[in-house]
Amino acid sequence: MKVGLNTAVSFKAENVQTGVNNAAKQTQNVTTDASKQDGFVSQNNEIEQKPKKKAGERIADFWKFLTVTNQMTAAVLKGIGYGAVTSVAFLGGAWLFRALPKAFTKGGPSLWNVIKHPLEHSGKAGKVIAGIAGVGVLGYHIVAGKLEANQKTAVIDHKLKVGHRD
Repeated sequence: MKVGLNTAVSFKAENVQTGVNNAAKQTQNVTTDASKQDGFVSQNNEIEQKPKKKAGERIADFWKFLTVTNQMTAAVLKGIGYGAVTSVAFLGGAWLFRALPKAFTKGGPSLWNVIKHPLEHSGKAGKVIAGIAGVGVLGYHIVAGKLEANQKTAVIDHKLKVGHRD
């Protein structure tokens, strides 16, 4: 692969003015294309200011913040609690159906060792499945909490007669 210098590029002073004009035109085209995409830039390429919020909107925002924070905290705590219970139940099932039968075989560990160290004998698959089940329950409660928080913010918007999702 050859690497070379483009001969169309000129470093003479008389071409600098033309290059600046072309660069200015390209910059102008870029800014007009960006203004079509950005809703905050007006026709005159001036940045529009967001309208100031009224007192009712500020109060609604404060109560929505408190409601969402409360709802999501409760959802996460509920998800952690129920996820932990689910994980323990799956680990118990893995121990009961995988480790305990091995204790009664001739070549397996003793019954006392299986009872004394349940996590050690429940198996890798049982631990992985228990972890996945616990994380799944946590994820479910987080999504359900977010949906309920959205409902509660809509109720606040309607009660305070503030536009919903403006």
